[in-house]
Amino acid sequence: MRAGSLRDVIVIEKSITTSNEYKEKVKTFEPFVETRTQVSHVSSNEKYFNGKYTDKIVKKFRLRYIDGVTTDMRIVFEKENYDIKEVVDPSRRKRELLIVGELVK
Repeated sequence: MRAGSLRDVIVIEKSITTSNEYKEKVKTFEPFVETRTQVSHVSSNEKYFNGKYTDKIVKKFRLRYIDGVTTDMRIVFEKENYDIKEVVDPSRRKRELLIVGELVK
């Protein structure tokens, strides 16, 4: 993987469960790692359902291998959150990761 193609910066966040002031369990996120990546647009879909529009935007993030990235995490890219839907090590040599993320609205 050539470093010049990794132009964008993302933050991968892991989910943690904490308690609020009412002792309720609340899911929050904290930074796991900040890294450089190559981002490409995979698809977008807009639907009108029950009187409102819904968007579905999917992006692919290509980055150097990072151990421990799971689908329970999310990506912050350009101040938007993407749920991680798939994490793949394409060569199975721990050199790079391909992550598919869906925009959270």
